[in-house]
Amino acid sequence: YAVLVPIGAPWFSGYLQVVMDPTDLLSTLEPNLGSPLSLTTPGNQPLYRSAAWPPTNAMDNILVASYQIKTASGHPVLTLSVLRDVTALQTKLLHTRYQVIGIAILITLLGAALALVTLQITALRPLNALTQQVRRVQKNKAHLAEPVQASGIAEIHQLATEFNRMGAELHLLYHTLEHMAFTDPLTHLPNRVRFHDSLEEFTRFNSHTHRPF
Repeated sequence: YAVLVPIGAPWFSGYLQVVMDPTDLLSTLEPNLGSPLSLTTPGNQPLYRSAAWPPTNAMDNILVASYQIKTASGHPVLTLSVLRDVTALQTKLLHTRYQVIGIAILITLLGAALALVTLQITALRPLNALTQQVRRVQKNKAHLAEPVQASGIAEIHQLATEFNRMGAELHLLYHTLEHMAFTDPLTHLPNRVRFHDSLEEFTRFNSHTHRPF
């Protein structure tokens, strides 16, 4: 870096040229920066490089920050570069990423469990109640009059309501048909079919208990 200063005012007698190499001065910044330092020309020719500066093939986890020093007219003079080893930072970022992934998985599992519980309460449990009622009716028609509690989502609630209505109608129809089958329409007394059924049931019960009749 050169500076020309005219001398001999008021009578000009010449110039004083001051030439300085800033490399030695800038290299003293390294202890204060706490990082390896590199000084290069605008043509990328090295002027100074710290002994701790890593080789090119070992720059994977290295972050380099560069600052270009220019003249008053804007011409580049030097490029000052410092580096920082970010291995510890990348390790922390990786650990943080694993934590975020773990939290996301946990939230997903909790959401799935909540959705499953909601589905169990709003759909599966009411449908299971309807299924159990159908099985009871298949075994004994007397359960037709037993209503199923309507619960769950609107569609399941409507299905249970229609099921109860159908069960009540079938119970009334079954009771009417049974009355017509086993009752004399004129006297409204049990008919011969009812007599035979009752006699058969009575004899079957006594035959199982080995009691005479």
